[in-house]
Amino acid sequence: MFWKLVRTTRGHSQQPRMNAIRDQNGCILNDEVLSLRRWKEYFESVFMSDETIELNEIEIPKEEEIDRDISIDEIMKAMKSMKAGKAAGYDRVSLEMLRAGEGVVADLLYTLFNLCWELKRVPGDWCKAVIVPIYKGKGSQQDCRNYRGISLLSIVGKLYAKVLIERVMKETDGKIWDVQAGFRKGMGCTDQVFSTRMIAEKFLAKNQKVFCAFMDLEKAYDRVDRDVLWQTLNSFGLTAGLIQALKSLYRDSSACVRINGAYSDWFDIHKGVRQGCVASPWLFNLFMDSCLENFKVEECGLRMGELTVKCLLYADDQVILASSAAELQIMVTLMNRTLKEKGMKVNRSKTKVMVFEREESKTICEIRIEGELVEQVDEFVYLGCVFSRDGRYDKDIERRVNAGNRVNGALHSIVKSQNVSKKARMAIHNAVLVPTLMYGSESWVWQKKHESRINAVEMRSLRSMLGMKLNRGVATAVSAVSMIRGPRVTGAPSACKQTFQGLVAPSLHDVRFF
Repeated sequence: MFWKLVRTTRGHSQQPRMNAIRDQNGCILNDEVLSLRRWKEYFESVFMSDETIELNEIEIPKEEEIDRDISIDEIMKAMKSMKAGKAAGYDRVSLEMLRAGEGVVADLLYTLFNLCWELKRVPGDWCKAVIVPIYKGKGSQQDCRNYRGISLLSIVGKLYAKVLIERVMKETDGKIWDVQAGFRKGMGCTDQVFSTRMIAEKFLAKNQKVFCAFMDLEKAYDRVDRDVLWQTLNSFGLTAGLIQALKSLYRDSSACVRINGAYSDWFDIHKGVRQGCVASPWLFNLFMDSCLENFKVEECGLRMGELTVKCLLYADDQVILASSAAELQIMVTLMNRTLKEKGMKVNRSKTKVMVFEREESKTICEIRIEGELVEQVDEFVYLGCVFSRDGRYDKDIERRVNAGNRVNGALHSIVKSQNVSKKARMAIHNAVLVPTLMYGSESWVWQKKHESRINAVEMRSLRSMLGMKLNRGVATAVSAVSMIRGPRVTGAPSACKQTFQGLVAPSLHDVRFF
């Protein structure tokens, strides 16, 4: 409840008012039934399949070890790995209920899961999603398009999906192109941020330019063609039994929208990976990897000795790298064509081009997607971090400082309350402010002016929390800067360095970090 209050205070769970949504003609809807109907129409259009994609015939692999019966150990491991406190789905069964049953529930799930595995069918409730619209934080709150739909699924169904996807990951993790860092063990956003910065820095140090395109996909997860997905799983060598078990979770899938406790009518879902499902991130990774097959053999990209770096991905967030505008055009055209063949769509308005260079005069890079000119920018926010054309970090640190100040303002009413203990205030400080301030800092080249700005925001927060005056120091506090430089986070930069070295260091014998 405490952290729920903190999230609510920060405005991270803002839901729409029932009678404050516009219809397709821009008219305000003042009726509950009409409002729910509008939400249903919107999400139904998002998940409606309107394209036909030609597929090759699927070759069914032979039965293998991954087609064995589901074990108690797999179920218990899945139950322990799932996060507590998640909202229940349509069946209203929570994870806490299942954990409270311990061995008795595990035995029942063992019987149920193996029955589902044998029949390749699942209970209908597992395929039902309750969609809760959450405001994205920008744009009109009366426009459905400015809300992100959070799908609440059956927890029992998610446990079954977790068991299945663990088997899939075991078979496919080593087969995915290593430029993908999304949802992979030991890798994260900071790895791709670090790798992108280091690649740019190494080329800039040699006075060479890096041409890059930050490509954005329109509703990437919702546009996945399911037939293409099943064919992709087959191409990775998964057995027919495992693929059919995964398909059973998508069979007869439907959803409704919940607003202020009221529910819309149900509608069918024909495309996209299941929002809110634990299996979806990895299934999407496999799908995206199939979109890169033609891209892997293309000879363009940044050449580093014997290695060529073509792109970096975190799920659907991708940056394409090239040594010239002509090369970048070839790569963007190829990527767009391949994605289109798979049923995906590039969001041209959000796709941007940038050239990393030291010169004050800006190099013009005209890149087109199906004849439409892509905007060239001097800075771009990629994975939450600001990248500037000159390779400097000032704009990114400025963004962190502003974000920290916003956090201080949003939490002011909580940290100043006499009903909140100092221990709780410090917990908020360490869990909310520090990560906000230091996100992406593993890749920064620190200067004293940067340290001063970060420390100023943190000290202001600590003084406010502890009830101290502005001119009084906080001698006992451990600053965020010392944390990022100290032993507490040495693992994070090391992981980033390891990832970067895996991508490019084999051909850069003089690479040095920090």
